[in-house]
Amino acid sequence: MIKILIVDDEILICEVLKDFFETKGFEIFTLHKGEDVLKIVEKEKPHLVFLDMNLPDKSGMELLPEIKKIDSTTKVIMITACSEEEKVIEAKNKGASDYIIKPFSLAYIQENIMYKVYEQLFEDLRSKHNKLTNIYEQTLFILAKVLEEKDRYTKGHSERVANYSVDIAKELKLPENYIRIIYQAGLLHDIGKIGIKNIILNKRDVLSNNEFDEIKKHTIIGFEILNILNNFKELSVIIRHHHERIDGKGYPDNKKGEEIPLSSRILAIADSYDAMTSNRPYRKGMAQVEAIKRLIMSKGTQLDTMLVNIFVNVLIKNKTVTSEDIKQLLYNDLVIQSLYYH
Repeated sequence: MIKILIVDDEILICEVLKDFFETKGFEIFTLHKGEDVLKIVEKEKPHLVFLDMNLPDKSGMELLPEIKKIDSTTKVIMITACSEEEKVIEAKNKGASDYIIKPFSLAYIQENIMYKVYEQLFEDLRSKHNKLTNIYEQTLFILAKVLEEKDRYTKGHSERVANYSVDIAKELKLPENYIRIIYQAGLLHDIGKIGIKNIILNKRDVLSNNEFDEIKKHTIIGFEILNILNNFKELSVIIRHHHERIDGKGYPDNKKGEEIPLSSRILAIADSYDAMTSNRPYRKGMAQVEAIKRLIMSKGTQLDTMLVNIFVNVLIKNKTVTSEDIKQLLYNDLVIQSLYYH
């Protein structure tokens, strides 16, 4: 369980933060003075500490390096009533991860701090993974949470991509273990976006060429994050290649055709469809039939021909679209009709 220590001489701030984090299932400790802070840190090993700079008995600035000595991985968020630049710089030099200025809103905490909570727990699990009996499932959960807090769009997207991928795998009658791996790869296919700057991920305008080049790095970053954990090596390969193209013009390795792992080809279709039909900061999602049209147009170039056909049938089977929708699409466009039956 994630442990958070909140240290502030204002009781109301402690109570508000305590209530906020407890609703998320975290274990919370609160203190109003600095005298017992180091004892609690030593005993409970909190993952995150909210630390007031100006405590009545011992300043947060004095306590900060002592906390980091006890556990260097603990993230410390300084709380201050002013935005004195010198103090902020000093705090960061002493090991603070971030700071917040009073008064602050819970929306700000959700937007800017929660990512650091999950990031810290992931680092903690990774450093101790050989000692944990449940590391595989725990790390999978934490990785997904880290990405959700980094990129709000990803939460629903990753789950839908995972489910679409499973539907395709089941139509192919793949083994249960294989399907489980595909589901996990779907959940984590964008994990490399952890390494992409927020300003690019959440940009409301169309990305520039340079920004898109940065986004493309997420396949390599995701591979490198997962490949260091033995249980995730198979996932890392799938995720590395989910933006390859059948014609060899994808990234990062320009693989083509059956050089691309089957699971990656499945993910590519599920990812493409959901990306087209989902709202993004810079555009609204398109209608399902229009997205299907584009999938069909991508057969044999970007996407695997057989898998596109299977996925269209899956969408009809799941009643996402009707067979009449597809008939109308084919009737209105002879080129699409030709590609559909190819």
